[in-house]
Amino acid sequence: MTRRTIAKLTRTVNNAVRYETSFILLAVAPILSAQQPSRAPRTFESHCTICHGADANGTDRAPAIIPFITAHSDDELAAVVHSGRPDRGMPRFEFDDAEMKVLASHLRGLASGSISVAAGRGGRGGRGAGPFQPHPAALKLQDGRTLEGTLTSSSPFNATLLTTDGRFHLLIRSGETYTERGLEPKRDWPSYDGSDTGNRYSSLEQINKTNVKHLAPAWIFPVPGAPRLEVTPVVVDGVMYITGANEAYALDATTGRQIWSLVRLVPLVC
Repeated sequence: MTRRTIAKLTRTVNNAVRYETSFILLAVAPILSAQQPSRAPRTFESHCTICHGADANGTDRAPAIIPFITAHSDDELAAVVHSGRPDRGMPRFEFDDAEMKVLASHLRGLASGSISVAAGRGGRGGRGAGPFQPHPAALKLQDGRTLEGTLTSSSPFNATLLTTDGRFHLLIRSGETYTERGLEPKRDWPSYDGSDTGNRYSSLEQINKTNVKHLAPAWIFPVPGAPRLEVTPVVVDGVMYITGANEAYALDATTGRQIWSLVRLVPLVC
Protein backbone atom coordinates (compact mmCIF):
# COMPACT_ATOMS: atom_id res chain seq x y z
CA MET A 1 0.00 0.00 0.00
CA THR A 2 1.46 3.32 -1.06
CA ARG A 3 1.77 6.39 1.14
CA ARG A 4 -0.78 8.16 -1.10
CA THR A 5 -3.31 5.35 -0.53
CA ILE A 6 -2.69 5.42 3.24
CA ALA A 7 -3.17 9.19 3.33
CA LYS A 8 -6.41 8.89 1.34
CA LEU A 9 -7.76 6.21 3.70
CA THR A 10 -6.81 8.35 6.72
CA ARG A 11 -8.74 11.35 5.35
CA THR A 12 -11.75 9.11 4.65
CA VAL A 13 -11.75 7.74 8.20
CA ASN A 14 -11.32 11.21 9.72
CA ASN A 15 -14.19 12.58 7.64
CA ALA A 16 -16.39 9.68 8.73
CA VAL A 17 -15.51 10.25 12.37
CA ARG A 18 -16.22 13.98 12.05
CA TYR A 19 -19.55 13.28 10.33
CA GLU A 20 -20.56 10.73 12.98
CA THR A 21 -19.51 13.06 15.82
CA SER A 22 -21.41 15.95 14.26
CA PHE A 23 -24.50 13.78 13.91
CA ILE A 24 -24.28 12.71 17.53
CA LEU A 25 -23.90 16.31 18.72
CA LEU A 26 -26.78 17.46 16.56
CA ALA A 27 -28.96 14.61 17.78
CA VAL A 28 -28.10 15.10 21.45
CA ALA A 29 -28.31 18.91 21.48
CA PRO A 30 -32.13 19.07 21.23
CA ILE A 31 -32.39 16.50 24.02
CA LEU A 32 -30.06 18.46 26.29
CA SER A 33 -31.88 21.65 25.43
CA ALA A 34 -35.19 20.06 26.31
CA GLN A 35 -33.80 18.91 29.65
CA GLN A 36 -32.69 22.38 30.72
CA PRO A 37 -34.93 23.55 33.60
CA SER A 38 -37.03 26.58 32.67
CA ARG A 39 -37.62 29.27 35.27
CA ALA A 40 -40.97 30.88 35.80
CA PRO A 41 -41.26 34.20 33.95
CA ARG A 42 -40.79 37.32 36.03
CA THR A 43 -43.98 39.36 36.23
CA PHE A 44 -45.40 42.35 38.08
CA GLU A 45 -47.50 40.00 40.20
CA SER A 46 -44.60 37.75 41.21
CA HIS A 47 -41.96 40.43 41.85
CA CYS A 48 -43.60 43.80 42.44
CA THR A 49 -47.01 43.56 44.09
CA ILE A 50 -45.61 42.61 47.50
CA CYS A 51 -44.25 46.15 47.82
CA HIS A 52 -46.22 48.30 45.37
CA GLY A 53 -49.59 46.54 45.60
CA ALA A 54 -51.49 44.79 42.82
CA ASP A 55 -52.94 48.12 41.66
CA ALA A 56 -49.49 49.81 41.79
CA ASN A 57 -50.89 52.40 44.20
CA GLY A 58 -48.42 51.50 46.95
CA THR A 59 -48.48 49.64 50.25
CA ASP A 60 -46.99 50.11 53.68
CA ARG A 61 -43.62 49.10 52.16
CA ALA A 62 -43.33 51.19 49.01
CA PRO A 63 -45.01 54.17 47.31
CA ALA A 64 -47.35 54.28 44.35
CA ILE A 65 -45.61 54.00 40.97
CA ILE A 66 -48.49 55.05 38.72
CA PRO A 67 -47.22 58.70 38.63
CA PHE A 68 -43.76 57.46 37.57
CA ILE A 69 -45.25 55.27 34.83
CA THR A 70 -47.27 58.09 33.32
CA ALA A 71 -44.27 60.45 33.28
CA HIS A 72 -41.53 58.14 31.97
CA SER A 73 -40.80 56.04 28.90
CA ASP A 74 -40.45 52.26 28.74
CA ASP A 75 -36.66 52.63 28.46
CA GLU A 76 -36.57 54.75 31.63
CA LEU A 77 -38.71 52.15 33.42
CA ALA A 78 -36.34 49.38 32.31
CA ALA A 79 -33.35 51.37 33.59
CA VAL A 80 -34.91 51.64 37.05
CA VAL A 81 -35.89 47.95 37.13
CA HIS A 82 -32.43 46.79 36.05
CA SER A 83 -30.43 49.12 38.33
CA GLY A 84 -32.81 49.38 41.29
CA ARG A 85 -32.86 52.19 43.83
CA PRO A 86 -30.93 50.85 46.83
CA ASP A 87 -31.08 54.21 48.62
CA ARG A 88 -34.87 53.89 48.65
CA GLY A 89 -34.97 50.19 49.44
CA MET A 90 -35.57 48.85 45.92
CA PRO A 91 -33.31 46.01 44.74
CA ARG A 92 -32.53 45.48 41.05
CA PHE A 93 -34.35 42.83 39.00
CA GLU A 94 -33.07 40.90 35.98
CA PHE A 95 -36.16 41.15 33.76
CA ASP A 96 -35.26 40.18 30.19
CA ASP A 97 -36.51 42.14 27.16
CA ALA A 98 -39.68 40.07 26.73
CA GLU A 99 -40.50 40.29 30.44
CA MET A 100 -39.90 44.04 30.45
CA LYS A 101 -42.28 44.45 27.52
CA VAL A 102 -45.01 42.57 29.40
CA LEU A 103 -44.27 44.52 32.60
CA ALA A 104 -44.44 47.91 30.88
CA SER A 105 -47.67 46.97 29.10
CA HIS A 106 -49.26 45.82 32.36
CA LEU A 107 -48.25 48.97 34.24
CA ARG A 108 -49.51 51.24 31.48
CA GLY A 109 -52.78 49.31 31.54
CA LEU A 110 -53.07 49.97 35.29
CA ALA A 111 -52.24 53.64 34.75
CA SER A 112 -54.82 54.07 31.98
CA GLY A 113 -57.52 52.11 33.78
CA SER A 114 -57.80 49.46 31.07
CA ILE A 115 -56.60 46.89 33.63
CA SER A 116 -58.45 46.77 36.94
CA VAL A 117 -57.46 44.75 40.02
CA ALA A 118 -58.43 44.71 43.66
CA ALA A 119 -56.34 47.14 45.72
CA GLY A 120 -53.82 45.45 47.96
CA ARG A 121 -53.98 42.04 46.30
CA GLY A 122 -50.72 40.15 46.19
CA GLY A 123 -48.91 41.34 49.28
CA ARG A 124 -49.28 43.66 52.20
CA GLY A 125 -52.48 45.44 51.37
CA GLY A 126 -52.59 48.45 49.09
CA ARG A 127 -52.92 51.89 50.57
CA GLY A 128 -56.35 52.14 49.04
CA ALA A 129 -57.39 49.22 51.26
CA GLY A 130 -55.63 50.61 54.33
CA PRO A 131 -52.97 48.95 56.48
CA PHE A 132 -53.41 45.47 57.92
CA GLN A 133 -55.64 45.51 60.99
CA PRO A 134 -54.61 43.08 63.78
CA HIS A 135 -57.47 40.85 64.91
CA PRO A 136 -58.10 37.70 66.96
CA ALA A 137 -57.46 34.46 65.10
CA ALA A 138 -57.05 30.73 65.55
CA LEU A 139 -54.57 29.18 63.11
CA LYS A 140 -54.26 25.46 62.45
CA LEU A 141 -50.72 24.08 62.36
CA GLN A 142 -49.65 21.19 60.13
CA ASP A 143 -48.91 19.05 63.21
CA GLY A 144 -52.57 19.29 64.24
CA ARG A 145 -52.22 21.94 66.95
CA THR A 146 -54.11 25.22 66.93
CA LEU A 147 -52.52 28.55 67.83
CA GLU A 148 -54.81 31.25 69.18
CA GLY A 149 -53.93 34.89 69.60
CA THR A 150 -53.79 38.17 67.71
CA LEU A 151 -52.94 37.96 64.03
CA THR A 152 -50.57 40.89 63.50
CA SER A 153 -49.70 40.31 59.83
CA SER A 154 -50.74 37.91 57.09
CA SER A 155 -49.99 37.16 53.44
CA PRO A 156 -50.49 34.19 51.11
CA PHE A 157 -47.05 32.94 52.22
CA ASN A 158 -46.56 33.77 55.92
CA ALA A 159 -48.11 35.24 59.04
CA THR A 160 -47.23 36.43 62.55
CA LEU A 161 -49.37 35.65 65.57
CA LEU A 162 -49.05 37.18 69.05
CA THR A 163 -50.15 34.73 71.76
CA THR A 164 -51.28 35.60 75.28
CA ASP A 165 -47.84 34.78 76.73
CA GLY A 166 -46.43 37.80 74.83
CA ARG A 167 -44.59 35.70 72.25
CA PHE A 168 -44.67 36.31 68.51
CA HIS A 169 -44.95 33.16 66.38
CA LEU A 170 -43.38 33.45 62.91
CA LEU A 171 -45.37 31.17 60.62
CA ILE A 172 -45.04 29.81 57.09
CA ARG A 173 -48.34 29.35 55.31
CA SER A 174 -49.20 26.34 53.15
CA GLY A 175 -52.79 26.55 52.00
CA GLU A 176 -54.95 26.71 55.10
CA THR A 177 -52.32 25.39 57.54
CA TYR A 178 -49.12 26.83 59.03
CA THR A 179 -45.73 25.73 60.32
CA GLU A 180 -43.49 27.63 62.69
CA ARG A 181 -40.41 29.06 61.03
CA GLY A 182 -37.13 27.58 62.25
CA LEU A 183 -34.74 30.01 63.92
CA GLU A 184 -31.61 27.89 64.16
CA PRO A 185 -28.86 28.78 64.74
CA LYS A 186 -30.32 31.37 67.09
CA ARG A 187 -28.90 34.05 69.32
CA ASP A 188 -30.74 37.16 70.47
CA TRP A 189 -29.27 40.66 70.20
CA PRO A 190 -31.26 42.40 72.95
CA SER A 191 -29.29 45.64 73.24
CA TYR A 192 -27.16 48.10 71.28
CA ASP A 193 -23.96 46.17 72.07
CA GLY A 194 -25.55 42.74 71.87
CA SER A 195 -25.24 41.91 75.57
CA ASP A 196 -24.43 43.41 78.96
CA THR A 197 -20.70 42.91 78.30
CA GLY A 198 -20.74 45.64 75.65
CA ASN A 199 -18.25 43.79 73.42
CA ARG A 200 -20.62 43.35 70.43
CA TYR A 201 -19.50 39.72 70.12
CA SER A 202 -21.60 36.84 68.83
CA SER A 203 -20.72 33.19 69.33
CA LEU A 204 -22.53 32.16 66.13
CA GLU A 205 -20.21 30.62 63.52
CA GLN A 206 -22.45 30.35 60.47
CA ILE A 207 -20.87 33.49 59.00
CA ASN A 208 -17.08 33.54 59.08
CA LYS A 209 -14.10 35.06 57.27
CA THR A 210 -14.25 32.44 54.52
CA ASN A 211 -17.85 33.06 53.44
CA VAL A 212 -18.55 36.65 54.49
CA LYS A 213 -17.72 37.84 50.96
CA HIS A 214 -20.72 35.91 49.67
CA LEU A 215 -23.26 37.75 51.81
CA ALA A 216 -26.10 39.40 49.89
CA PRO A 217 -29.30 41.20 50.92
CA ALA A 218 -32.09 38.77 51.85
CA TRP A 219 -34.74 41.50 52.15
CA ILE A 220 -35.02 45.28 52.39
CA PHE A 221 -37.36 47.26 54.62
CA PRO A 222 -37.63 50.94 53.68
CA VAL A 223 -38.37 53.20 56.65
CA PRO A 224 -40.81 55.90 55.45
CA GLY A 225 -39.28 59.38 55.39
CA ALA A 226 -35.77 58.16 56.24
CA PRO A 227 -33.73 57.80 53.01
CA ARG A 228 -30.45 57.66 54.97
CA LEU A 229 -30.69 55.89 58.30
CA GLU A 230 -28.14 53.76 60.16
CA VAL A 231 -29.36 51.89 63.22
CA THR A 232 -28.36 48.85 65.25
CA PRO A 233 -31.46 46.67 65.44
CA VAL A 234 -32.55 44.72 68.51
CA VAL A 235 -33.47 41.08 67.79
CA VAL A 236 -35.37 38.85 70.24
CA ASP A 237 -37.01 35.51 69.35
CA GLY A 238 -36.79 36.18 65.63
CA VAL A 239 -38.38 39.63 65.84
CA MET A 240 -36.25 42.60 64.79
CA TYR A 241 -36.96 46.01 66.30
CA ILE A 242 -35.72 49.13 64.52
CA THR A 243 -36.26 52.81 65.20
CA GLY A 244 -36.39 56.02 63.24
CA ALA A 245 -37.17 59.57 64.27
CA ASN A 246 -40.09 59.28 66.73
CA GLU A 247 -41.07 55.88 65.32
CA ALA A 248 -40.41 52.19 65.91
CA TYR A 249 -41.05 49.05 63.87
CA ALA A 250 -41.19 45.34 64.69
CA LEU A 251 -40.24 43.07 61.78
CA ASP A 252 -40.13 39.36 61.10
CA ALA A 253 -36.34 39.01 60.94
CA THR A 254 -36.57 36.12 58.49
CA THR A 255 -38.69 37.90 55.87
CA GLY A 256 -38.60 41.64 56.69
CA ARG A 257 -42.38 41.69 56.99
CA GLN A 258 -43.74 44.40 59.29
CA ILE A 259 -45.49 43.08 62.42
CA TRP A 260 -46.38 46.43 63.98
CA SER A 261 -45.29 50.04 63.99
CA LEU A 262 -45.52 52.92 66.45
CA VAL A 263 -45.29 56.55 65.36
CA ARG A 264 -45.27 59.38 67.87
CA LEU A 265 -46.56 62.63 66.49
CA VAL A 266 -44.61 65.57 67.86
CA PRO A 267 -46.72 68.76 68.11
CA LEU A 268 -45.41 71.77 66.23
CA VAL A 269 -44.10 74.58 68.44
CA CYS A 270 -44.99 77.99 67.10
